[in-house]
Amino acid sequence: MRRRGWLLFLGLLLLAACKSAEEGLRQRVEEYWHLRLAGDLVKAYEYEYPTFRKKMGLNAYISSRNNPLARYVEAKILAIKFPEKDVAEVEMEFGIEVKLMGAKKPFTTRFKRTERWVKVDGRWYHVPAE
Repeated sequence: MRRRGWLLFLGLLLLAACKSAEEGLRQRVEEYWHLRLAGDLVKAYEYEYPTFRKKMGLNAYISSRNNPLARYVEAKILAIKFPEKDVAEVEMEFGIEVKLMGAKKPFTTRFKRTERWVKVDGRWYHVPAE
């Protein structure tokens, strides 16, 4: 009976640690997408995976994310999974406003995508799709 109590305690402790890790990641993802939606690509760049930033400088990053015909207007977290230690898969749903040549008004389309986030030195970073 004592052993069962310890196992329950350890299970609850592990569950609390997972919830805490998820909450920290959720906050980082929300901060990142808030910056992206606001068009603050300079600050959003700081959330990108360090190895990616070594390959792509800030100016190239900004120009690669500025599209006059389409822009993100909504980003919502649907689910978070941790397939490995310090690696997360964040299922997202996005709204994008698209402007077509000749159209009077832009239209919004929705799609889902799973993003990868990696923890480096205690901080979560977005890993851009290549």
